[in-house]
Amino acid sequence: MRAGRWWIMVWGIALIPAGCFEPRVFENTVESADLVLSDSHPGDLTEIGEPGAPETRNPPEDAACVSDCQHRDCGPDGCGGTCGTCPVGVPCDETWGACMPDGWVLVEPGGFSMGTPGPGGDRPPEACRDEDEGPVHEVVFTHALLVSDHEVTDGEWEDVTRLSTPSYFSAQGPKPLCTEDSCPVSNVNWYEALQYCNLLSISEGLSPCYDLGDCTGTFGEGCGEEKVCYEGFVCQDAALSGLDCEGYRLLTEAEWERVARAGTTLAYAYPPPDGTENAPLECDCDLVDPLDDTAWYCGNENGQTRPVRGKAPNAWGLYDMAGNLYEWTTDHYQQTFYFDLVEVGSPAQDPLCLTGDRRVHRGGSWGAYSRWCRAGNRNDHDPDHRSRQIGFRVARTLTAPR
Repeated sequence: MRAGRWWIMVWGIALIPAGCFEPRVFENTVESADLVLSDSHPGDLTEIGEPGAPETRNPPEDAACVSDCQHRDCGPDGCGGTCGTCPVGVPCDETWGACMPDGWVLVEPGGFSMGTPGPGGDRPPEACRDEDEGPVHEVVFTHALLVSDHEVTDGEWEDVTRLSTPSYFSAQGPKPLCTEDSCPVSNVNWYEALQYCNLLSISEGLSPCYDLGDCTGTFGEGCGEEKVCYEGFVCQDAALSGLDCEGYRLLTEAEWERVARAGTTLAYAYPPPDGTENAPLECDCDLVDPLDDTAWYCGNENGQTRPVRGKAPNAWGLYDMAGNLYEWTTDHYQQTFYFDLVEVGSPAQDPLCLTGDRRVHRGGSWGAYSRWCRAGNRNDHDPDHRSRQIGFRVARTLTAPR
């Protein structure tokens, strides 16, 4: 036990070390110490690392049927009716009640091994790793996700916010490789990413996921000619209403790594063409196969962002999970978070860190070394930090299937 830490019991299930965030109760979850643990079991999950198949909900035959369309845009309401219809040409996934337009990927509940192997483990240590990437630990997710297959673009930013893009590398920028809607938006701090999620939710009639209060500064003003800038738009109060929120949100750090890995344990999460178990790995700007086929990074990008979907997707159909732009996540950064999860016991359900001065962003960028594009690499900055190398992607929680 580390000195100066206190422990509490959660329903007799696990001892949890304090330090990552203050205990706080969400609906159907208990938050304590370093993580959020769900009060429900993950259902009939398949093996760790694979999408699961939760059991179907059916009301008792002798019970009065109550229509339930929470988080459901379409499909059956459980009582013989419907929760709505999708726009013309957009299919409905009736199991999860989600309209599935192009550009979105449905990720079912399941689990995976989070982190990178270090010395003394069952697997060889991963080259270029940092200490905060371990120990490897098992994580399970009790909810499904609808995840954008690309980082939010300049055009999407302008459509939702009604503001000009803050990106330096835009269609009007100094290196015009981008069209109006092709490149990912950058120069957006963590608070602005949350606000965008809320605005997108409101535009679609959904309840926002983030409670933002006492905000100051100008939203979306960017950094001008500066490579990075601080302060700007800042909210003294910024809280997630719960992982089961209805609207759009950022991925958690654990969710991000799972969808980036897409069922692999590889350093770059993209199987090499020769079928070997791990990719050749360099730590700097040397061209690395298969990273050159899947990511814009310092070895191939020529000093700027590139249009989204310009490289090959991962095995789950997600683009730019490595390179192009770092992506903000919901989590606050704690260096010892993984150690704390292991102390709780494995597997951890729906982990989320909500205390710490800095925020986690993942995935590497156009200017990043290959080591920072690895699926398990962790990076962080102050929440008011704007940079030409940081953007974000959005997701939604889906409720239990029918």
